[in-house]
Amino acid sequence: MPTPDDFGAQGAMPTHPALLDWLATEFVTSGWNMKGMHRLIVTSATYRQSARITPGLRQRDPRNVLLARMTRVRLPAEQIRDQALAVSGLLVRKVGGPPVFPRQPEGYWQQRALPGEWKDSSGEGRYRRTMYTYWRRMALHPSLELLNAPARETCVAQRDISNVPTQALVLLNDPIFSKAASVLAARLIREVDGNDEAKLARAFRRVLGRLPQDAERARFLAYVARQREDLNTHPVATAALAESPKANGSVDHAVWALTCSVLLNLDETITRP
Repeated sequence: MPTPDDFGAQGAMPTHPALLDWLATEFVTSGWNMKGMHRLIVTSATYRQSARITPGLRQRDPRNVLLARMTRVRLPAEQIRDQALAVSGLLVRKVGGPPVFPRQPEGYWQQRALPGEWKDSSGEGRYRRTMYTYWRRMALHPSLELLNAPARETCVAQRDISNVPTQALVLLNDPIFSKAASVLAARLIREVDGNDEAKLARAFRRVLGRLPQDAERARFLAYVARQREDLNTHPVATAALAESPKANGSVDHAVWALTCSVLLNLDETITRP
C-alpha cells in the first residue's frame, strides 16, 4: 500500500481484494488464530519468493503490485540485535519474565531527565530477546532508537527506515554487538580446525547462510592478514579486543573479533532478501 497511514477511506484501493477476502475467511475459520495466520503468510509461496528482479519486471511492475517477487526489507531494530545474539550463540531463548536492562551509555537516563534509575542487567538479562528490554514511552534504548525503532508516543502504521553513518557506528561499537562479535570469534577458533579460509567459510555460513564468493573471500582474507600484522605490534589493543586482562591476549581472537564485527555490519546481514 502506498498510503499505509491512511488505510481505509483515504487510502489507495487494495490491489488484491480477492486475496484479502480469502485471508479474512481463513482467519475467521481458524478461530481467530493469530499465530496460525502469521504462519500461513510467511510459509506461502508468495512470501518466500526471491527478491531478485529482472529488467523486464522492473519496467512493468516497479512497485511490485503484482507480488511477483519479495521486497528487500531492512530488518527492524529488534531483529538486528536478536540476530547478532543468535548467530554468536548468546541469545537467551527463555520465554516470559520481567523486563531487562541491557547496557547503554553511562548517564543517558539522567540526561533525558527520566525518573528512576537504569541499572544494567547482569548475566542472562543482558542477552534476552529485545522484546524484553525495558522501554519507556519517551525513551527507548539508544541503539534501538538509532536503528529506527519508533518511540511509543504515537502509534505508527509503518516504521521509517534511514541509512545513516551512526547506524554503522552502533553495529561496530555498541557493547552488545562487540560482545556478539567476540563470542562468535571464540566459537570459530574453538570449532574450526583449519586455516583462516575455513574459519571465514564457517563465519559466512553462520551470519549470512552462504559461502563467500571469490572476491569476498580474497578481500576478507586480506583484511584478516592486515589486522593480524597490526595487532602483533599492539598488545594492549589486542588484549582489549580479545577481552583478556593480559597484554599478550590472543591475537587470533582479536583478529576474528574484528572480522566478525565487519560481517555483522554488512548490509546483507541486516537486510531480509
